[in-house]
Amino acid sequence: MKNILQCLFGAGLLLIISCSTDNNIDIAIAPHEQLSAYHFFVGDIAKLVPNERVLPYDLNSPLFSDYAKKSRFVWMPEGTSATYVENKVLGFPEGAVLIKTFYYENDERDAAAGRRLIETRLLVKGNTDWAAHSYIWNEEQTEAYLEVIGAIKDVNWIDATGKAHKVDYIVPNKNQCKGCHYNKGKQEPIGPKVRNFK
Repeated sequence: MKNILQCLFGAGLLLIISCSTDNNIDIAIAPHEQLSAYHFFVGDIAKLVPNERVLPYDLNSPLFSDYAKKSRFVWMPEGTSATYVENKVLGFPEGAVLIKTFYYENDERDAAAGRRLIETRLLVKGNTDWAAHSYIWNEEQTEAYLEVIGAIKDVNWIDATGKAHKVDYIVPNKNQCKGCHYNKGKQEPIGPKVRNFK
């Protein structure tokens, strides 16, 4: 069955309706040491092919992050939905997870040259607050591992004009995540507002 994203603006409610197959995601025991343990993706995890009930989304005004590109998904517990909140982030249910992977194309002129995944960040909705977890991808691009102290990664890529670039990409530590996601004493998402969706 297909995942269906249906917006009912008249009712002021965003419903996410999906198939009932469980994809073995257990948020209660998060954070896992390895990203693959969540089963957000199927097959070769580096291809970021979403599992059932993992829905991709994109924003029309993403924040700049050292030229990195981003892949975004949301997962919610079966039978739950996110409510519309005017001019604010959607009201996600307890257990929802926002999944964002930062990556660079090796050569933006040639998709066949592949890409390098740097990190995947999770925002997990608890009972009253969101918890942030960062996972750093290994050099083999076979797995991402939980990292709470952050890191600096040397990244090289070629842009669409053929110009070579190098950047020291900073993976924030757990406390630095609050620098962007802290609002009125609580950590929360920034982007997933209805007006920001493409």
